[in-house]
Amino acid sequence: APTRLEDEEEPVSWLQFAVKDYRDLLRGRRVELVIDGTVSGGNLLEACLFENASYYGICMSETHKVMLEERTIKKCVL
Repeated sequence: APTRLEDEEEPVSWLQFAVKDYRDLLRGRRVELVIDGTVSGGNLLEACLFENASYYGICMSETHKVMLEERTIKKCVL
């Protein structure tokens, strides 16, 4: 798990719904674009990838950004 540095901002919340729940929400509303100001662990990002919705998320630190990039690459490749 990533370790927060003392001088870094934290994400608003690490709490998130399951990918399946986000996918159901996106599909049910026919969402094409998500702007996420509370990026957490990346489940909404992953759901957007599965549902072909564009995603723009704001990370609060470089550590958070790197963690999400690594997670997303693993999910896309596997």
